[in-house]
Amino acid sequence: MHYREALVPYGVTEDVINAAEKALRALEEFQAIVRTTITEKKAVTGTVPTIMRSGRLALAKMDRLVHIFEPVDAGFVSGYKAVRTVVNAGVRHKDGGAEAA
Repeated sequence: MHYREALVPYGVTEDVINAAEKALRALEEFQAIVRTTITEKKAVTGTVPTIMRSGRLALAKMDRLVHIFEPVDAGFVSGYKAVRTVVNAGVRHKDGGAEAA
């Protein structure tokens, strides 16, 4: 006996079964969307150390490749190097006076 026929004595009509199957398909599609969204969010919002590590890696690669742009755009290269120059702006105070570290 087919399950649909077995449900008839309980007052479950074909329309009710079709509506239930439609709702179930919608739920399954929604669950798939939620899983995909969670997975994508995890990929995009990694931990701060992971993001920082990726940023440092990208800058290291750019540092090695920036010279390629010298013949095409020397202004870009000099600007890039100026921005990447580390300046120690920290000041340490000793005995009330200021001394550059």
